[in-house]
Amino acid sequence: MPRDDPGDRGGLPAIPGPTLALDLAGIVGWACGGLYDNRPQFGAWHLPFGQGEGARFCAFENRLAYFIEANSPDRIVVEKHLPAAAMNNDAAARQQLGLRAIAYSEAYRAATPISEIDVLTVRRDILGQGVFARDRVKQEVVMWCRRRGWSVPDHNAGDACVLWEWHRRRLTGRPMAAGRLFADC
Repeated sequence: MPRDDPGDRGGLPAIPGPTLALDLAGIVGWACGGLYDNRPQFGAWHLPFGQGEGARFCAFENRLAYFIEANSPDRIVVEKHLPAAAMNNDAAARQQLGLRAIAYSEAYRAATPISEIDVLTVRRDILGQGVFARDRVKQEVVMWCRRRGWSVPDHNAGDACVLWEWHRRRLTGRPMAAGRLFADC
């Protein structure tokens, strides 16, 4: 390959493409960025309510398929669904498992690896603790993101950003949080 070929990286390994992190809920938080980026792009997809599960699942499938086509992530990581005992109602359980199934289907269709990690591990490793007082965790996630300069619109996008950061640190060898005092490492 000639030296001036734009594909020549001088023997350096290829930099992996972006990782897409998803917080699967009625409002789907998403974060997408490369492993060596300082911050991800992020946002939230508000899925329709009132028209039934079919409309909600179809809207998620369309948005995810378009996003994957437009951004070509190298991998997708999602928060693992809650254990059955923790799912407090049938509708929430169906929604979580339905959105998860669609994420796996679209990842398969795009030949993109997908994995899951439980939220307690992610929060413990990034925020410095996994369990918070009732209704406090959403505020903690948003505050953590904003301290980094990431103006997340809500906790859904914030959860996706924290998940993206966990995945990035795991793959690049950056340190995880060592407790509350070091939560912003």
